[in-house]
Amino acid sequence: MILRRGAHPVHVDELAPSDRPEIIAEYLRAGGRRSGAEANAQQARFYFGLEPDPSIDDIRAIADNYPVFRLSYL
Repeated sequence: MILRRGAHPVHVDELAPSDRPEIIAEYLRAGGRRSGAEANAQQARFYFGLEPDPSIDDIRAIADNYPVFRLSYL
């Protein structure tokens, strides 16, 4: 259940490891746009153990270790 201006029931699906790298890459890109390159590099290193500006192959190598979920409102 998501609480934002009231309660909304949701369905949660875990994505397969093969579907995760693009989502993780977009998460890192969005962090860079929000916080800047230095903060993004720290985020990649701290949360994912990756070098700054990782390639999709770098992300693919660690994607099995990080669950990614799709939330759908019911």
